[in-house]
Parts: sequence; structure tokens; C-alpha cells
Amino acid sequence: MEKEKLILRNMQRKVNREIWILQKLNHQHLVRVYEAVFEETKIHVVMEYVPGGEIFELIVNRGRLSEAAARPYFQQFVSCIEYCHNNQISHRDLKPENILLDETKTQIKLADFGLSNRMKDGRFLTTACGSPNYAAPELVSGR
Repeated sequence: MEKEKLILRNMQRKVNREIWILQKLNHQHLVRVYEAVFEETKIHVVMEYVPGGEIFELIVNRGRLSEAAARPYFQQFVSCIEYCHNNQISHRDLKPENILLDETKTQIKLADFGLSNRMKDGRFLTTACGSPNYAAPELVSGR
């Protein structure tokens, strides 16, 4: 990533937070960041390769999954989210496009922590964010 473009888009802090969070977390169903190299003009991030595509594509290609077919994915997903929350991290952009599949399409990896943030006990996050197609109506309407 070019730092100049991140600065122009006011995204440098968000990218730094995403890298920090993914380096901090270590769970079998989270995409791993192995290394981040911060140079004067660029940021290089070495991440785990997850070749199976998005679970969204699986749903589009197969159609609606049966409960038996969806159960293993859901169990992995819940385990991953529980781990994040136990470490005071909220993803804030959960959607099928951010759930990747391994090469066997049996294991998930949660990705894209660009909107994630640290949670603090007793305090709510106040920034409305996420993808409008998946957001609650009151968020989209600004309530």
C-alpha cells in the first residue's frame, strides 16, 4: 500500500489499526498477518493466502445451504467471533463476502478487519459502519 494514497483518503490510522488487530489475534479461523513492513513510502503486509474464495460465492453457486451443510461453517464462525470478543475486538463488517474458504472448502477464515475496533467494557462504539446491504434499517436511516 502506498502511504501517500492512504493519507489522501484519510485511511492511514484505519489501516494501522487493522494490521495491529490482525497481528494481535491468533485463531484458526482468522486470516493471519505474518508480517508488516513499514517503509517511508509504502506498507507491505504479508498475509495468509486463502485460496477457496468467499462463502458468498459458495452460496451463489450452490444455492441455499441445508442446515447440516451450514452447521460446520456456523460453528467455526461463532468460535472465531467469540475469540475476537474475548479479546475486546469487534469486526463490524460481518458478511458472506468477508468469510473465506480454504482449498478444501471445509474451513473458514474471517477476513477484512478494516472497520474493526477495540471494545471497552461498558462503552458502546458510536460510529455507524458496515455495508449498507447488510445494515439494520435504523443504521441506514441514521437513527
